[in-house]
Parts: sequence; C-alpha cells; structure tokens
Amino acid sequence: MEANPAHIVDHLCFAELGRRARTSDDPRAARHYQAIWLLAQSKPLAEVAATTGFVQRWLEQLAKRYN
Repeated sequence: MEANPAHIVDHLCFAELGRRARTSDDPRAARHYQAIWLLAQSKPLAEVAATTGFVQRWLEQLAKRYN
C-alpha cells in the first residue's frame, strides 16, 4: 500500500525549492530542500524516502516543520 504524499504549503515556489536544493552550501539543508521539493510535486512518501535516504516518519516531520 502506497503512502499518500505529505501536504506542502507553498511558502516558496516550486522553482525556488529546486534551486535551493541544487545550490545550498549546506549539504543537510540541500537534502531537506530536495525532500520538500519532491513532496511538493506530490511524490509518495515511499518514493521520496527511497530517493533521499530519509525514513518516511522523518519526511512527515520535515514537512510539518516546513509548513
């Protein structure tokens, strides 16, 4: 059973999230922005977890903190 994507509030536009994921000097921040960028695309949590190496529970917490 595929988990539903986390809801991401549009504080930053989609393009800006992607830019920050690619250009951040802080590797941790870059991975967080990448995860949020993928979630903003309505990717399933399982897919984002596989892409980023984060566990789904952490992605849920990250999305909640970002929102």
